[in-house]
Amino acid sequence: MINSEEIKMQTIQEKSPVIYYAHLDVADTVIAVAQSPSRIDGPQLVEVDSLREELLGQRYDREASAAAGQPVFVHAPVAPAAAPRHISVGAFFDRFGPAKWGILADATPTVAAVVKDASVRKYIDLDSPDLPAGIALLQQAGHEVDVQAIITAPVQEGERP
Repeated sequence: MINSEEIKMQTIQEKSPVIYYAHLDVADTVIAVAQSPSRIDGPQLVEVDSLREELLGQRYDREASAAAGQPVFVHAPVAPAAAPRHISVGAFFDRFGPAKWGILADATPTVAAVVKDASVRKYIDLDSPDLPAGIALLQQAGHEVDVQAIITAPVQEGERP
């Protein structure tokens, strides 16, 4: 049996408007869609007509929305993933230029460890956060190499694994 207090609460809930919002990040991309029993103002909130999950990841177009008089959302362009910057082990050592032979022949433990570490790999990832430190070890051992030139030079077709 429903008492009068429960009926009052149910009536209040039925009469309370539910307002739906798209929450935007700093780039105006929808990161959440939520509802509220009351109006909320904020520069990163856009009132929408329902809990529209399909808006997630879309970009709110402020100019088009102002012109249309209603919220306009567009699919954010998807940036193509950068190609991995992987080169063969041989190509990696070739990037050392004339210093390559001295490095490969150096039997000191640190240099030998760097050479072995590189040699056992299927490829060298030029974006690996460990790579500059490994090359720095070669410099500390007295080998004159240009770390940035080795790491940042564009990958040539013949260098790919």
